[in-house]
Amino acid sequence: MMDRGKAADAAVRKLAHAPFSLSDPLWRDVFWRVETKTMVNKFVRLAQNLFLHKAGEKPDAAKYDVEKEFKRITGRELPH
Repeated sequence: MMDRGKAADAAVRKLAHAPFSLSDPLWRDVFWRVETKTMVNKFVRLAQNLFLHKAGEKPDAAKYDVEKEFKRITGRELPH
């Protein structure tokens, strides 16, 4: 968000609305595999866009559909 011109304190305030616990359904199969208790590191673009989405910001790319990508990767609807 700072790359978009936001001040650090404003970015932190907005990002505070995103869940930071790996046990949150938002991060299951994006950052965390419950079954194996291991980190997932191949969905960085989705993770970045989920943080932006939860902060009320637009996705990184204009045509990036966060909800569609979340469902494609996890097989679940995006939790709200």
